[in-house]
Formats: sequence, C-alpha cells, structure tokens
Amino acid sequence: MLPLGVLTRAHGIRGEIKLSTNLDPKYFSEVLRVVVLGKEYEVENLRKVSGGALIKFKGVDTPEKANTLRGTAYFSDICRPKLGDGEFFWDELKGAVCLLSDGSVLGKIGEIRLNVPTPVISVSIIDSNHEKTGKEVMFPVIRGLIEEVDTSGGRLILNKDIFGRVAVYED
Repeated sequence: MLPLGVLTRAHGIRGEIKLSTNLDPKYFSEVLRVVVLGKEYEVENLRKVSGGALIKFKGVDTPEKANTLRGTAYFSDICRPKLGDGEFFWDELKGAVCLLSDGSVLGKIGEIRLNVPTPVISVSIIDSNHEKTGKEVMFPVIRGLIEEVDTSGGRLILNKDIFGRVAVYED
C-alpha cells in the first residue's frame, strides 16, 4: 500500500487528527478511504492546515479515539487519486533503475521512506553485470537531485554532483 502520511495527534474535540503528508491539497477531495493500523476508514473530511492537514474519519468522534490511530496512514487501494501529467506516486519507482547524470547505473530502487520530513530512497547497488552487490546507498530527496523521472520506462536519473554530496552508503 502507498503511504498517505503520518497521523500525529488529535486536534480539537470532534475526532480530527493531524496528518503530516506530502500530498498536494488539490487531491484531498479524492481521498475517500484510508487504511490505518490494518483497518480501512471512510474519510469524512480532509483539509489543509499549516504544517500538513487535518483528517476526520467517519465513526471517530472524540480526541481519545483519534489518538488511538497515531501512526502511518495508507491510501486505500480503491481510491488512489488520479494524477496529472508529470506527477507520480513514489511507489511507482520501486524496482526502477537509478542512474546518475553521467549515464552510470547506480542500482535498483528498493525502499522509499515517506514517513520522515524529507523522503529517503534506498537503492540496491548493482555491478557491471547488473547483479546485486549486497550493498545499498540511501539519499534524501532534495531540490535539484532528481533530474528525470520516467515511471513508464522504470528509470530515475540523479544529478551526479548533488548525489555525491548527500549519499550514504551501507554494507
């Protein structure tokens, strides 16, 4: 499932809960159902506020009930928003080839961590025979790093200079 964001704390007395999300507010009206702690909830209201959004689920009418839902919220598979040209969901990049701007192949995208303030992508490094080396590299998604996203071709191209400054290698 695709993460929508992180539910952090109850807000007010009617059961709303703060949602930390990177979803563009223009898509809020399309979020009809959300999965939290393995259970699907109908969205009664979702609105933008400073620093994120407030979400109200049908049947969650008190701050005490709202606080029991803290944690990662996922899009229900039946109600993913339809995105515009050039837009994508991060999970569409899983398994894509990650390249640097000089054309060198870095590896294949594995985990994409969205439940942090700045998304982090983990790539399994591959050798010249396209075999996994057992090593990984992680990098934050920061301005200027991503030069091209090709979800249909399964490619992500990164600026080599910026990548060299922010990449963290793991054995």
